[in-house]
Amino acid sequence: MVTLTAAPSGGIITDTGRRDIINLGDGVDIVELSRDGKTDHVFGFDNGIDKIDLTQFNVNWSEIQIKYKGGGEFVITIRGERTKITFKPPIDGSEITQDYLTEDDFIFATGAPDPIDNILIDSNGLSVLYGTDQTDIFVMFRDHSRDVIKGFDPTKDKIDLSSFGISFEDLIFNDERDGKVVIKLGTEGLVIRDLSGTLTSGDFTEDMFVFV
Repeated sequence: MVTLTAAPSGGIITDTGRRDIINLGDGVDIVELSRDGKTDHVFGFDNGIDKIDLTQFNVNWSEIQIKYKGGGEFVITIRGERTKITFKPPIDGSEITQDYLTEDDFIFATGAPDPIDNILIDSNGLSVLYGTDQTDIFVMFRDHSRDVIKGFDPTKDKIDLSSFGISFEDLIFNDERDGKVVIKLGTEGLVIRDLSGTLTSGDFTEDMFVFV
């Protein structure tokens, strides 16, 4: 394990290729991560100021899986490689939430290819589908069962309900608890559990679904 500390004035900090602890300061810091299969931890990330450089990964925003752990700590996963990012507490005292870490916090390789959507298909009877760090499309069918989707990423995943012949207005959302929402689809139920355990019914929008 290697500990790296940013210069007081800020600058570029480069991943050593080992398991790194990276402490950021008050300047503008850019953390260059390498694709080394190690779990790094970036502390003191300043919202709207610091950046995570993912150029070496040759990916774009749609390939990043984000999980909020609480206490300002996020875990991002890119093609199986994990990095922990802990934010500085906001100076205005506002709450850090699941959508605090955004595309603007990263630097991507120019011309990185768009990934192919990962299609996950409902089977007959009770099904449990697991999200990945790709853009997942969960294709659901009528089978009179209460199916479950785990690891749903509301920033990029979609639920395909085109076989149901319904619209967004026909969906009934019920919160069983934060991070667990049940969607009524006529006589069926679909349980959605997100990565961070913070999702509520009010977070769902029409563009998270495919209806036609």
